[in-house]
Amino acid sequence: MSLPFPASGRARTPIKLVVVALLFPIFLALALPGTYLAAFHHPTPTHMKVAIIDSSPAAAGVQQALENEAGDALDVSLVPDVAAAEDAVKDMTLRAAYDPSTGELFTASAGSLLATQAVTSIFTEVVERTGGEQVTSLTVRDLAPLPADDRAGISLFFVGLAGIIAGFVAPTVLGVAVPGLRRRTELAVIGGVAVVSGVIGTYTAYVAFGALTTNIVGAGLMISAGALVAGLVQSGGMRLIGPAMSIVGLTLFVILGIPASGAAVPIDMIPQFFQFLHNGLPTSGALEGLRRVVYFDGQGVMRDISILVLWALIGIGLHWLSTLKTPKPGVAVPVAALEPTPGETLAPPSVDDATSLTPQLKETASA
Repeated sequence: MSLPFPASGRARTPIKLVVVALLFPIFLALALPGTYLAAFHHPTPTHMKVAIIDSSPAAAGVQQALENEAGDALDVSLVPDVAAAEDAVKDMTLRAAYDPSTGELFTASAGSLLATQAVTSIFTEVVERTGGEQVTSLTVRDLAPLPADDRAGISLFFVGLAGIIAGFVAPTVLGVAVPGLRRRTELAVIGGVAVVSGVIGTYTAYVAFGALTTNIVGAGLMISAGALVAGLVQSGGMRLIGPAMSIVGLTLFVILGIPASGAAVPIDMIPQFFQFLHNGLPTSGALEGLRRVVYFDGQGVMRDISILVLWALIGIGLHWLSTLKTPKPGVAVPVAALEPTPGETLAPPSVDDATSLTPQLKETASA
């Protein structure tokens, strides 16, 4: 009698499964360099918002000269006084504001060192040509300077991104390593990972390296919030569409999220497609919010918090949708549905099945 197994005793792996498994690394090999090079290979100001303080008759002339010189690189407006200009720079509404009566350029390098350097260079060229006899040089006043141990201003990018990736990876690994894990247990683990991410991130940045120095509690909360939101969205998606959510989540949080966050390269120095995404992606909300908390004392952070709240609700919605596709316990299954089709094998009988068959077995034995 022949056995329904290969002679080697080892089942063959279908080629189709191998091909599907390879799609993920191939996708990464294409998407990561393609997206990041498209965003970062040639950073240049694009509709960067600046203002001229209307403090002298020369203001309109400087504004016109800037518009002619920079074109689409700058969006130039007028503000009524120095106080309004400083407020706009401090909450990152403006990258810079220029006072033609004194030659002062108000900037905030903590918003982006690269953007500050770019806008300072443009203003320097224009002022030297249009300042006349009164103002021929530029005096830069940095209203939000970077700390001495974070001169590049990228420390928050690394600690914030670590939290997001931790939140994304946790449910992905749980879905593979512990299939069938109870929802409450999974959510508790995700919450724990979020808290641990905030603690580790703040300890590393503030204590171990001293790269960041202000608002440690707020920074920890923002890191944890980013991790929690990423975990909620990823876990809900995993329960709804399965392992395919790995590609969706990676695209959302990392491949598109990092360029659109403006944390690595300022958002107004990359293509406008990413500027559009900046207003809605969770990575943008987490990293931009972290920047505002650490460097700007939380000014304007409610916008970023609202983005995170929106994505948390989306994650909860995905969990709810996943419950709709889960069979209800105790639903009767027709006997015909248990009959095998050609080439199909049935699962071993349950204890209830064995109990129901016992009287029949006894009758057969006595006969």
